[in-house]
Amino acid sequence: MGMRSRLNSAFKTLLRKQLVESELDSEIQSYVDAITDEKIAGGISPIEANRQALLEAGGLEQVKQAVRDQRASTVVESVFQDICYGLRQMRRNPAFASAAIISLALGIGATTAIFSAVYGLLIRPYPMRIQTA
Repeated sequence: MGMRSRLNSAFKTLLRKQLVESELDSEIQSYVDAITDEKIAGGISPIEANRQALLEAGGLEQVKQAVRDQRASTVVESVFQDICYGLRQMRRNPAFASAAIISLALGIGATTAIFSAVYGLLIRPYPMRIQTA
């Protein structure tokens, strides 16, 4: 599967979550129904055929979760949930959040300043010509 089609699938899953979930439900149910029909045609009672079909499918919720785990949107959804959790924690404890943000800002600023100095003094070549004999 190409990267573009995976991204399209991820955005479709994120934007139309209920539609995708209902499509997944109907697809799994039709699979179970097909197995049930095969077993009924083989001479098993409808109730027993349905039970065996569900066992053979591996459990509806387990199959759904396995499919959800394979989707490209799982990572994006997880990152979004982590960001929301972080924002909630920052709102609960603003003093800690302020201290963390100030520490990050000072650290990033100091690193940038030191790198700029090292680059200007050591890495960038001096503007002079080298004469050869």
